[in-house]
Formats: sequence, C-alpha cells, structure tokens
Amino acid sequence: MIKKLLFICCFSSVFFATAQNTPKEFRSKTITLTKDTLFLENTSINSQRFKILNNNNTVISPSEYQIDFSKARLIINAKKHSKITVHYFVFPEFITKTYQAYNDSIIVPNTSNTKKLYSLTTNKTTTKTNLFEGLETKGSLIRGITIGNNQNSVVNSSLDLTIQGKLSKDIAIRANIFDTNIPLQENGYSQSITDFDRIFMELEHKNWRVKAGDLDLKNNESYFMSFSKKVSGLEVEARNENINALASGAIVRGRFTSFIFTGKEGNQGPYKITGQNQTTNLIIVSESDVLYMNGTVLKRGKDKDYTIDYNTAEIRFNTTFPVTSDMRFHLDYQYSDRNYTRFVTYEKASYNSEKFNINGYFYNENDVKNQPIQQNLTANQKQILANAGNDSDKMISESAYREPYSDTKILYKKTIANAVESFEYSTNKTDELYSVSFSYVGINNGNYTLDKTIAIGNIYKYVGINNGNYNPVIRLIAPTKSQVIVVNSEYNPTEKTALFAEVAFSNNDANLFSTIDDDQNKAMAAKIGWQQILIDKKWQLKSDVNYEFVQKNFNTEQGWEPVEFNRDWNLLTNNATKNYFQSEFTLQNKKEDFILYRFNHLSYVDAFNGNKHELKSKLNSNKTTFFVDGSFLKNTSTLEDNSFFRAKTKAEHSLKKSWIGAFLNFETNSRKNINTQNYINTSHRFKEYEGYFGIGDSTKIFAKVGFNYRNNDSIKSNQFKEINNRKTFYIDSKL
Repeated sequence: MIKKLLFICCFSSVFFATAQNTPKEFRSKTITLTKDTLFLENTSINSQRFKILNNNNTVISPSEYQIDFSKARLIINAKKHSKITVHYFVFPEFITKTYQAYNDSIIVPNTSNTKKLYSLTTNKTTTKTNLFEGLETKGSLIRGITIGNNQNSVVNSSLDLTIQGKLSKDIAIRANIFDTNIPLQENGYSQSITDFDRIFMELEHKNWRVKAGDLDLKNNESYFMSFSKKVSGLEVEARNENINALASGAIVRGRFTSFIFTGKEGNQGPYKITGQNQTTNLIIVSESDVLYMNGTVLKRGKDKDYTIDYNTAEIRFNTTFPVTSDMRFHLDYQYSDRNYTRFVTYEKASYNSEKFNINGYFYNENDVKNQPIQQNLTANQKQILANAGNDSDKMISESAYREPYSDTKILYKKTIANAVESFEYSTNKTDELYSVSFSYVGINNGNYTLDKTIAIGNIYKYVGINNGNYNPVIRLIAPTKSQVIVVNSEYNPTEKTALFAEVAFSNNDANLFSTIDDDQNKAMAAKIGWQQILIDKKWQLKSDVNYEFVQKNFNTEQGWEPVEFNRDWNLLTNNATKNYFQSEFTLQNKKEDFILYRFNHLSYVDAFNGNKHELKSKLNSNKTTFFVDGSFLKNTSTLEDNSFFRAKTKAEHSLKKSWIGAFLNFETNSRKNINTQNYINTSHRFKEYEGYFGIGDSTKIFAKVGFNYRNNDSIKSNQFKEINNRKTFYIDSKL
C-alpha cells in the first residue's frame, strides 16, 4: 500500500511540473487600444488556440474582430474595447528565420578601385552616425564689371547663401548670408558698404532658440510697446510649457521716423522721402518701411501697390494703383543714423496658463554720448548742448572757420553792410577766407539762399534777414535715451469673461549732455479692459469696455495710436494727459454677419473734449452683401468747436458667374472758431459714388469695370462750395 502511495505522489508531482512549464512559443499581451488596427508580431503567428479577452477577462467573439495570421494584423473596434488581452502562439524560430547563402553586410561592391583594401573580419563594433543629416545649402554667386566713358572699370560682386537643416536630432539650423560689394560713386548717398550686407543665423531646439546677426526685434503682444526694429546682434530665448524668457542685445541699424505727404493727381512718382529738418540724404533700412494710404496699409512689391528705392529714398506707385489728390500717405521707416554708436536691449518674460497670463517687457535704446561717429564735438559744442535742454532750436553752432585758399574748395569772406555781418563767396587769394557749412532752417527762417551749383559744390548768397531758407550754422545732434517698461496680464475666469490690464512706464531723455528739462523725461500709462459674452445662442451678443490713461510726456519710439488718430478726432495737439473711454456692443452670428455699436469719449486735460458714436455692420441676404461703416464726432478744443460725420456703405450682389455692386462714401468735417463760430479753412466735405460690374472669380481670374464720381467742397465766404470733381472709368482684371 505504501509503495502505491509513493508511486501516485511521484507521478502527480511530475505531471503538475510538466503542466506548469509554459511553451516558449506562447505569447500573452495586454494592450490599451488607441486605434482599430495593430500588428502583434513582425512575423506570422499560429492560428491554433488564438483568443482575445476583454477588460473583464471575458472571451471576445471572433465576429467582433478580424485577424490576418500571415501578417499578424488584428482589426478591432477601439471605441468598444478600450483594453484587451491577446493569447496566441508564434511559430518556432527555425520556421520564420531567413536563410541565405551569403551575408549581404560583408559583400564588397564591384568597383574599378582595386587599390583599396577591405577587411572582411573585424572585432570592432561599428555604429553609423549621420552628422548634419538633411542639411541643405543653396544660393548664388555673381560677378560683374561696370564700364563707363566717364569712370574707371570696377568689379561688382554679390553672394546670396542660404543654409537650412538639422545639426542633430533635436537642433535645427537656419542661416542666410547676403553680401553685395557695390563701389561707392561720386555724389552717392551710400554711407557705408555694410548697408548692403546681411548675415543671419538661427539655432533652434524645442526648449530654446538662439538668433545672431541681422535681426528683426518685434513685439505685437503689448498695447503700448508695439514695435519692429532692424538691428544687428544676438537674441536668446528659453521656453517650456508655461514660462518663456527672452533677452537680446544689439547695435541699432536705424532710427525710427515718419514722413507724411499727399498724392498728386495722376503722379505715380517718384516721391522724395525727407527726414527731420528736411534732410534728403537718407539711407533707409531695407524692409523697415510701412506705408499707409488714408489709414490703410499698402503692399510693397513690383506686382503690388508701390516700390521703394532704399538708397535714393524715393517711392514709386505701380500703375495698378493710380494716385489721386485725395490720398493721404503716411510712411513709417527707419533710416541709417551714424551720429553716435547706438545700442538696444530688449527683454521679455511671460507666464501662460489656461486662465491667467502675465507678461513683462523692458526696452532700452540709447546713444553712447562719448562715442560720436559723424560729428566730432568740441568742448564749446558740448556746452551748447548742455545749455539747450530738450529744445532742438538751441542745438546749433557756428560753422565758419579759417581756411587757406584752395582751388578745390568753396570759400567765403566776411562782409559788413548796414551793420550786418554776412558771408560772401570769394576766389581772391588775398582775402581772409572761411570754410562755411549752410543748413536748411525752413522757409523764410534763414538769411541765405542757394545761388548756384558748380562742380565742387553749392554756393550760397546772403539775401537779408528772414528772406532765405539757409543759415551758416550746423545743427548739433544730441545723444538720446529711450526706455520703456510694460507689464500686462489677462484673466479668463469663465469662457464668457475676459479681463485685461496693462501698465507702462517710459523714460525718454532727448539730450544726454543736459540735465535741463529732465523733469519731462518720465511718465506712466495704463489700460484696462473687460470683455463679456452676454448672449450666446444663434446670435452672440458681446460687450467690450476699455479705459486708457496716459500721462503727459509718455512716449514710445514707434507710438501706439493709429496713424490717423489725430485726424479722426480733429486733434490739434495731444501733448497733454489723456483719458480715453470706449464701450462697445457686437451682435454676430456664425455666418460672420455682425452689427457693432461703439461709444468713445476722449479728453486731454485743459485742451480737448470729444464724444464719438460709431456704427458698423455686415449682413448677407440671398447672395447680397451689405456693409456699413459710419461715425459722428462732436468735439471742442481751446480754439475750435467741431463736428465730423463719416459714412461708407457698400452693397454687392453675386450672380451665377458675375457680380454687381455699388459704393457710397460721404465725409463732412465742420470746424469752427470757438469764439466767432466762423468756419476754419481746414473744414472739408466730399461725396463719392461708385458702381461696378465683374465677371469671373475675384480671387482668381476675373474682369471688372466700374465708374467713380467724387466732388470735393471747401470753405469759401464762410460756407461750403464745390472746388473740384472727378470722374473715373476703370477696368481691373487678373488673368
């Protein structure tokens, strides 16, 4: 009996040990499904004993999935089964293994290079690393020769090289090198050959970015500190999911300024761009210009609205953009300034979350007053600047100094007539001669005028006190400093509510040599806003309330107000503390139809007070679009009592393959003297009518014909009277 029990125990232990030994071909995988199709193995699998369990360990019916055993591909509904467990067997390795007579990795290509030795065996483990994988370079190199009958032969060259790709798996590179070697010509405007060179390089990682060379510093996120600046330097940025930090330092390539002019009827240009004090010798920093026409941005390019010659500072309008006398142009640009070495730093830090954002910005641009470039200031001239404060009219110095006679120079002698000393052109070697520089000071603000121009320069003549446009002086350029600090934040407590706030501080010193008027340097500004969705159904009703406060003397280099802000409000001056309130209601649907009403109140302390009502709408009905944009302003200032009415309406109906439309534009600006109530000559009124018909697709191929009529009224005998009218027939097409 004992022998039988021992036999049964031994047999049972062997049986259970054998049962617990799982075959090595068996596989069990638990998979969280993100898509319907997945591959279980790289080779075929066994169809025997295949089953799938759901999340509750219940066997899933084969009717609920598809399996291709030869490709080990399983198709199952991932939405119904989020997690599964698969049991199956793979084939033994000797069945799925690839057999071949030769190993491809040791076969040497058949080439003509029989001198190269190959090692068929090695004990070293080799790894293949592809440096600069995907790095692409392209560009051009040009050589040319210029020959003329009045100049020597010169060689021109240009290089345009672009590099783009990856330095490693995580680091990308982008670079551009542009160099144009243009010889400087006599009487040209080129100040330095570096004006034609551009070098740019950028390294980027998902967590950081580095830019170097010719950069374009920009800020479009701040209300008060919106700017774009062309510089040469370094910019470093670090970022993660919520925090972003940026720092940059550079040498400024140009100084910002504006040029305002009115179009001439039928004159496409060129229009000469002048700088401060009517300076004409300008080098405009390329691609720094923004041109507005009646407040609308125009496009630059040969096939767009206008072109600009940066070297000669001239604007030409293309024939597709006919110029009329009622076009007001405003050009913002940067020009090459070589008076002082000028540095700029710009820093930014931001934190962004789902409901709360906060950003901080610091902008600092200043001249190095002890490193002048174009002007060598004497001790006396520095004292003149120190005594001038912020008054540019006092920053002038006598330009005359003793000079021996020379045939290649224009020299003057001093003369006295009626107790007035003046300079007179002289070629007499025995006279006491002076070298004199003349500066433009404005019409009838000077004592000299341009007499004639000879080969070696201009000759000026004395014409009496305030009878000319020039004086024998030089304008001294003072070093300046501009600093702006901005902090803004946005809070969205709900999906229908948004709160915004921004605070700014500016420190602008117009003369670093002087402490006079330094109390005018610092000022603050602030803006707060509240947006609320009141109704959110088929039509959405939204409100937007904003308040802006700006202290007197607050300023940023490129400003923050629209270019036609003063005209829109009939402002004579805005050099006072500003209070600006806006309240807006917008009703719109998902088809982009909307009706907007806005109330505006603007006041400058002791200078201006005005209220403006605005109405805008765009509605579509049965292939017909209606557009309305109107406003009415009532304002008073220390000198004027005004009202300003503006209205634009447009209706356009789409046919099967064509469209027809009409446009009306009215404007009446009644400006009266606050004391006499008589019209001021700057009052104006016009009415414009237009009708047109088009065939085709206005975004692709089309032809359009139209007629435009406009009449302009001005003040004569204290009432509006027509001064001119214009009739225009036009054809516009795109093929």
